[in-house]
Amino acid sequence: MLLLTLMACVQDSFNWCMVYQVSRLFSIIRMKASRLDELLESEIFGEKLEEIVRMQDVAYRSAKQLKKVLSPLLLLLYGTCVVSLCMTMMVLTIARGDRQLLTNMIILVWYIFFQIFSYSMLGTELMNASTSVADAVYRICWYKRRIAEQRLLLIVMMRSQRGASLTATDFFIVNRASFGMALRSAFSYFTVLRQFYASK
Repeated sequence: MLLLTLMACVQDSFNWCMVYQVSRLFSIIRMKASRLDELLESEIFGEKLEEIVRMQDVAYRSAKQLKKVLSPLLLLLYGTCVVSLCMTMMVLTIARGDRQLLTNMIILVWYIFFQIFSYSMLGTELMNASTSVADAVYRICWYKRRIAEQRLLLIVMMRSQRGASLTATDFFIVNRASFGMALRSAFSYFTVLRQFYASK
């Protein structure tokens, strides 16, 4: 059991690091884009802009792969969190004397709760980092640049307005709002179960 828990923690840490690194890549792109106006020579500006386009392409491909790999896991985690939280509240209501069962349920819910909270915060950070590139490009004096450079700036801006995100198999986007949604759902199901139990 200890080995299984350790493996799950290592896997979660790896996933969190991957999402964090992709969001940092978007932050690097934003910093590079915000410094483009400092480049006065047109050739150097063009080279740096092409580098930003390539980096943005890599960042979006990485985010797409993460989304594809993590989507089923995130759906499972959110579903497990809602069910576990609902069942733990029912256990608190019904079996107040069984401390061992209560302790096990609380530990399980705490772990799943922490996982969902972490993915929600990282999902929000990824979205914010990917869309912040558009703000940096918007502040560039594009009207002073050549037509080809203006087109590249437009491409970077249009891409970054899409925003990269984590989803739970396209049912919903994983962010802070979805975290609150999971808690509200669990409480709603608990209320229905408690009323059903009280009516028996």
